[in-house]
Amino acid sequence: MLDRMSLGPDLDESRSSRKTSNHQNQRKLSIFTARFRNALKKSVEGIIEAGRVLIEAKSELEHGQFSDWVVQELRFGTRKEGSRESDLRKADMLMFLARNDVISNPCHWHDFPPSPRTLWELTQIRPKQRLLELIANGTINPGMTREEAVALRQKNSQQRSPTPKLKREIAALLEVCIALGGGDGVLAHIRELKDVDNLPPAKEFDRAARWARQKLAQRRHSE
Repeated sequence: MLDRMSLGPDLDESRSSRKTSNHQNQRKLSIFTARFRNALKKSVEGIIEAGRVLIEAKSELEHGQFSDWVVQELRFGTRKEGSRESDLRKADMLMFLARNDVISNPCHWHDFPPSPRTLWELTQIRPKQRLLELIANGTINPGMTREEAVALRQKNSQQRSPTPKLKREIAALLEVCIALGGGDGVLAHIRELKDVDNLPPAKEFDRAARWARQKLAQRRHSE
């Protein structure tokens, strides 16, 4: 009985400590929530600010607490049905934008459309210098829609990766491989042919590999 009574102050101190810790966590969450919601009232600046709030909160909150906060408090994510895992793609997008050198640069904010999804499409334009050129010449502007950003990204991708020209014999061979073997079979066959004597140089087969990938991508897209 004496031993049990002697533990009383320690238990009270532990409970008090937990209450203080929970109170501090709740206060911290309330501050993060207010900052996040206030940020979203702004335009492009607010999108970046919201992403930075999420980054800061993720680094400070305990494991699992961040996703619960995003889903339950911010309503910026969903809980996967039948699982404890969360779908935080919307939050991840904001954090990605906040980390992007071009999008997070205040010098460009007046040129950007105030839409996270549209901004994300713009980040997929490579290389970065090309994105900066499109900003400078006015192609990218505040009125741009997501559909226009997607079209611009696709156009830029096609310009960067023109279909390589192949010798007729190799092109015919690859067409057959694509029809019979699929993607893995095509690329494996190209690698094997590189080691055979009396065939075109290896760089010719490198071009063939790029050509095959594009053909396969086109075929999958049409299916």
